[in-house]
Order: sequence, then C-alpha cells, then structure tokens
Amino acid sequence: MDFAMAKALQLSRLPQIGFGKVKRQFRASNLAMIEAAIAGNEPLLNGWLSKETIEAAAFVLKGGN
Repeated sequence: MDFAMAKALQLSRLPQIGFGKVKRQFRASNLAMIEAAIAGNEPLLNGWLSKETIEAAAFVLKGGN
C-alpha cells in the first residue's frame, strides 16, 4: 500500500495534459477493440454468441451431462 500511494503521488505531480495524452495512447488499441465489438466486428464475441455456444452453455447450466 505504501508503494502504491508513493507511486500515485509521483504520478499526480506529472503535467496533466501530457499524462492524459500518454494514457489515451496506451488505451487506444483497447478502445478500438471495444468499439469494434460494439459495432459487431468482433469474431470472438460472435463465436460466444453463436446459437451452438448458447445452446451448449444452457445445457451445462441446466446440469446436463
């Protein structure tokens, strides 16, 4: 906890505009993937939402063997 608080204090002293730009740069690829998923362009999400997967999950949740 002491290390985390010291690091937070150190980061709070950085120029806010520059720090914000760096954070956005680090998060840009993740945000793009989230936006793609929301738009329906995420193959993994589509796989999880396929009829076959939904039926298999329902079977397991109902205690199926």
